[in-house]
Amino acid sequence: GINAEYGELTRTTMEPVPSALKLSRMLMQDPDARTVCAFGVDAQERPAVVILSKPPFTVDQVECILEGDHTAVTTHRNDRFSKHGMLVPPELNSVTATLICPANEHDVAKYSQQRRHFVRETAELFQTVTRPFVEALPPGQLSWVWNILERKKEADLILEDTERWMMVPDSKWDREDVAALHCLVIAKDKTLHSLRDLRGEHVDMLRDVRDRGRAVIASAHGVAASQLRVYLHYLPTFWQLHVHFQVITCPAAGGGTSVAKAVLLDDVIDHLDNDGEHYKKASLTYTLGEREPLYELIRVGMGDDALPAAADN
Repeated sequence: GINAEYGELTRTTMEPVPSALKLSRMLMQDPDARTVCAFGVDAQERPAVVILSKPPFTVDQVECILEGDHTAVTTHRNDRFSKHGMLVPPELNSVTATLICPANEHDVAKYSQQRRHFVRETAELFQTVTRPFVEALPPGQLSWVWNILERKKEADLILEDTERWMMVPDSKWDREDVAALHCLVIAKDKTLHSLRDLRGEHVDMLRDVRDRGRAVIASAHGVAASQLRVYLHYLPTFWQLHVHFQVITCPAAGGGTSVAKAVLLDDVIDHLDNDGEHYKKASLTYTLGEREPLYELIRVGMGDDALPAAADN
């Protein structure tokens, strides 16, 4: 099937990928994650990012591969080990395609191979550079979020809906493999863009997100709270406050759970309990790619050659 990020998340169906997608260039390859990212345009000349990945093998697929009569070419052999290239039927060799269309410059940057740098964002740097950047983003960039929260899209996929937040499956999860479970809770308050906007008054909501979110996943999928990684990103992928619920066995694609990216929700709650204005005053460290729209603004804002000019590649 195909997942449409920043648009309607469709159920898995045996349909062709939208026609006339023309490849412009490769963005990134990750052999370990068995993922390829590419940039192209669709039939309407809209920019598109496509992420192709190999889904995990099922037990039935492994059985068919091992017990079936398939063409194989031996590429290496010694007294114990051998390696073989196997040609298997299409149903045993599926590819998951995630399509972002129309894609913006942030999407392209996110999925591009690029040099990255650590940034120590002070409260002043946030106020003078990052906040104006966020406030200047086109409103339409979050239209897909409002469509979800207003039940115009993905209404049949909603896991929990409260007055202050909604839980839905993350677009990268196939909603079948519990070992890769990944859900999002999205805040409904449009003034909450990121971690930086959280104050002591939001602690009750955050506790509700954590506790009720864990209960919903335990009830629906049998995953215990002790097996869930519950966190926020800073910098976030999109600038509407959201919390990730991810089973601990889920692959951390793109460094999404790495240091200087993921912040555990429990730690956020503790910080706000101790100081309700912690995230207004704190310096926060994150990584920033040279191709990301915010990079040059941050580089100039930091001054004194704290960051190099972006490479031409």
